[in-house]
Amino acid sequence: MTMRKPSSIHDLLEKEYGTSFIIREDPYGVGDADSASKQLFPSDPARIAFYFINLSTGVMYLRPSQLAASATAGIRIDSSGGDLFVAWRDDGILPSFEWQVIGDDNNLAFFVLEYRVPVD
Repeated sequence: MTMRKPSSIHDLLEKEYGTSFIIREDPYGVGDADSASKQLFPSDPARIAFYFINLSTGVMYLRPSQLAASATAGIRIDSSGGDLFVAWRDDGILPSFEWQVIGDDNNLAFFVLEYRVPVD
């Protein structure tokens, strides 16, 4: 049996996990955080991870829930590069939950990548 050499990171990941991955930037077009909580992601069992980076000078909070995020009910993401990576290997089913985002001001910029497995 001849083994095919991996030619990319995608080949290595597919070999390691037995599936391909879809990576999408801001897949639901949320765009920014405001002082009112809003949905960052809907619930999705195909989402296996996401990476969130706060690009603004304000603080943001993320909450894995259908309930609103707030400073007292959320994971604090500090300004100017604060980040959060949530993945199934470390966090179980948490990446698949609905997630809310709120900022301490309006129009706070962030960068988010969603990692999904293909669904037929």
